[in-house]
Amino acid sequence: MWCASRVLATLGVAGIVTLSRREVAAAQLAGSRSGAVSFAPTDQVALGDSSHKSLGLAIGSAIYSLGGGTGIGKGALRAYLGTLPIGYGARWLAALGYAQTLATRTLIGPVRASLGAQATAGFRYEGVDAGAFGLTTPLGATLGAPSSASLGFYLAPYVETNLMRRWVGSYCPQGCRHYLAGASLSGAAGTGFGVRLSASRISLSAMAPDMLDKGSRLRRPGDDLSIGLTIRLGR
Repeated sequence: MWCASRVLATLGVAGIVTLSRREVAAAQLAGSRSGAVSFAPTDQVALGDSSHKSLGLAIGSAIYSLGGGTGIGKGALRAYLGTLPIGYGARWLAALGYAQTLATRTLIGPVRASLGAQATAGFRYEGVDAGAFGLTTPLGATLGAPSSASLGFYLAPYVETNLMRRWVGSYCPQGCRHYLAGASLSGAAGTGFGVRLSASRISLSAMAPDMLDKGSRLRRPGDDLSIGLTIRLGR
């Protein structure tokens, strides 16, 4: 029977294969994100935190989401629900994820390095349906113990495979028409950057899911910035 890390690696390879066939866009290093799996900062369990039971609130990708879960195996299973009413309709999402720390090492004194993995499958509706699977492999450095008082920074490279519909249209002075194209399979890849502050049972984190564009230039967080508040419920 495969361990969790092998399953995550296999799914990640599948995402890369799908992505390799797609066009490059400006926002990410490659492809186009759906927003169905990138609505919250990286889970704390993928950053070296050993507290697998938690409840959290996140704001990101124009969505307010509530997530929580418990430990399974060496990692943690998470479920998420999100919504934000807009105009005459509503946008919402539902997602399921699994996070695990793969390796940790003491660098110097109280500074520790960690390598983790987080897999998330989600569905998002906001007039345009989008389903996606994403894999993130965060590499972090933390001053202090991640499960208690600490300050950490991390890079979060990711790949995403998604199935969604897109608005199609072009610029013109008048008479322009935008329409929804049929659902198509696409993907995305990029590198995020995050920071996490932890004290006692509470942690606050922020992440920009794409710190580099297709020209490998630094980007300002803008509307993509996600912020999360997590409460540890136990081991």
